[in-house]
Amino acid sequence: MAAFSDGDKVKILKGKFLGKAGEVVSFRVKRSDGSVESYEGASIEPWTDPVPVTRLTLKPDPANKTRAILDEVPAGVTHVRGARSDSPTGGTTDYDPVPGKPVDGWSYEGTVAKPFVGAQGYAAGKAVTEWADPRAKTEHTTVPPVDPPPDLPPDGVLMGWCMRNWEAEDRAAWTTVKPKAGTFVRYEFGNNTDATRWLNFYSGLGATPLPLWGFDSIPADGQIVDVANWIKANKGRFPYLEVGNELSYSYKNKDAGYAKAYARVIKRLAELIAGSGVGLLAINDDANSGSWWWVDAMYEEVPDIHKSVAMWTVHPYQPGSEARVRAAIAAAAKHGGGAIPVACTETGMACDPGRTLDDAYYWAKNRTDTQAAADLTTHVGKLVPAGAKMVIIYQSTDQKPPGAESGRERYFGVCRAGGTSKGALTAAARELLT
Repeated sequence: MAAFSDGDKVKILKGKFLGKAGEVVSFRVKRSDGSVESYEGASIEPWTDPVPVTRLTLKPDPANKTRAILDEVPAGVTHVRGARSDSPTGGTTDYDPVPGKPVDGWSYEGTVAKPFVGAQGYAAGKAVTEWADPRAKTEHTTVPPVDPPPDLPPDGVLMGWCMRNWEAEDRAAWTTVKPKAGTFVRYEFGNNTDATRWLNFYSGLGATPLPLWGFDSIPADGQIVDVANWIKANKGRFPYLEVGNELSYSYKNKDAGYAKAYARVIKRLAELIAGSGVGLLAINDDANSGSWWWVDAMYEEVPDIHKSVAMWTVHPYQPGSEARVRAAIAAAAKHGGGAIPVACTETGMACDPGRTLDDAYYWAKNRTDTQAAADLTTHVGKLVPAGAKMVIIYQSTDQKPPGAESGRERYFGVCRAGGTSKGALTAAARELLT
């Protein structure tokens, strides 16, 4: 693949780059009106700009006012090339130099120079009007192709757990559970300073970091560029970046417009980090509502969004959530993204052994550690065959000591607060993470 950086300029003729012959490229063309079009697999072929250029007189075709015809063919003109005015990439078609033959725009011949006579152009469905030299539009901002996602295991699953950005707790939990080296650790960051701090810390434990870029308001382009630069500066240190957390959930109060803006963030970030080896994990989660409005809105905005995504994220906590994994894949498949696997970047069991919690996501509220361990093992075992290629257990430690309160959210740890063992639940997590 030919490599291009954002801002590179290329010339395009007939959909082909002018450059080193034989190279194959993917690129994005940004038109003068701000619209964007992507191309893949374009072949580079040598070409010499045929200057001086002959301008031929074109006029509206009496039979079809949306196209032009040649008015005359000067002596010495051996071929005519017309470029469509509705194709700012300069896409062209060759014509025989026959008066009265329809031509889509400007024309040239490489040896006989004549002054500009009044070239005509056309736009589909509109009458032929005066149109400036389209060659001025054949230099375009390009970006390199989006990387294919990192390799996934053909069978089985990538396992990991969520940690709390708390050095003492997380180190103690790692020591207690003893996961295998390279186990994924998901952590959240809001700026590059925090991202680097925790990247270094979790790498130091022996984990493979799974950074989660957390935000509420849609990031400005400058923020996206900053994160992309951070990713590229840390190339080779982690294979995935998760973008946004539970933004499709009702408590986040987002709408379809937000989902469309999120899709643009995914596409922009994927383009910026091409060549970094990092795949993006993007939200495709119905929040257990049965409505897939979020993914529909994303595809409405970016019809090929799946080309920028390594895995879809879902948070399946409830019993029977394997159906949600399958539904997420089906929801994307309607738009052409069904080959993208699911990453369950949060799932787990709320349990304060011997006590009753206020809720447990439809599991028993008063489970023992043994019961919670069995539920966790069974639950993960059902998510994988449903299409999950990654499962991240939430979370490393309880947020409160035993008996401190009855709130569900405080007791998802596979270890107790402080990082000590939670009995059978800790043992089950160890089994899954090794």
